[in-house]
Amino acid sequence: MTLSEYLKAKKISQAKFAYRCNLSRATICRILDGSRYPSPETMRRIFLATDGEVKPNDFFAEKMRGM
Repeated sequence: MTLSEYLKAKKISQAKFAYRCNLSRATICRILDGSRYPSPETMRRIFLATDGEVKPNDFFAEKMRGM
C-alpha cells in the first residue's frame, strides 16, 4: 500500500501523520509528491506509524512505476 493510499483510507491529514512519525509535514508532503525519497530511518518511522501497512518495499515499487 502506498503512503498516499494509506492516508486516504485512514482519513489522516499529512500534518497528523507527520506528527505521528515525528517528521515535518513538509517531509511527508515531499515524499507524497515524489520530490523526496525517504531515508531508511524515515521508512522505518512510516512503517511503525502505519502498523506495517506501508512497507519500505512499497516505496521501491512506487518509484519503479514512475520510471
